Amino acid sequence: MEKLVTQWRGKPNVWFTTLFDVYGLPADFPKRDECLAITDVYVKVAALETAFGEEVAALETARFIPHLQLHEFETLLLSRIEALQTLFLEDTRALQQLAASIAPFDNPEGINHTDVGAPSRRIIQFLAAYERYKRDDQSGAVNVLEIIGLPFLRQKCRHFDAWIQKLENLGRGLQ
Repeated sequence: MEKLVTQWRGKPNVWFTTLFDVYGLPADFPKRDECLAITDVYVKVAALETAFGEEVAALETARFIPHLQLHEFETLLLSRIEALQTLFLEDTRALQQLAASIAPFDNPEGINHTDVGAPSRRIIQFLAAYERYKRDDQSGAVNVLEIIGLPFLRQKCRHFDAWIQKLENLGRGLQ
C-alpha cells in the first residue's frame, strides 16, 4: 500500500478505497480483536474502518476511504434471494429454504459472521454449487449483483450505501 500511495502522492484527484470483508480479517488487522468484540454490527464496522483509516493515514494520505463489507461480499447477494435464481434455475426449494434461514434478520448486513452463519456459508448450505462460484468464478455472483441493482442494494444495505454516498460525494467535490 505504501508504494501505491507514494506513486500517487501529490495528485489530489486520486483517492483510495477498499471492499474487504469483515469476516475473516487477518489477525494483524488494526484493532481487530478489540473491534470484533463490539456487538452492534454498525458500530463494529465503523470502529474497524476508523482503525484501518488511521493506519493508512500514517502513510501520509488523507485520500483514503476505508470500506469493510458487513460481513462479506455474499451479504449483498442475500439482499434479494430471488436474484440467485439466475445461477440456480432448478433450485427453487433450496432458495426458499435459504430465504427462510435469513428471515429472522432485519437486513442482510445483520446476518452473523460465524463459521456456519456467514452469508457465504448459508448460501452453500442450501446451494452447494455456489462454492464453485465463490472459489472459481466470481463473475456469476457479480452478474447476480447486476440483476439486484445498485438502488436495491443501497436500500437494503445501509453501510454499503454510506460507502457509495462517500464515493459519489467525491465526484461532487464534497469530500
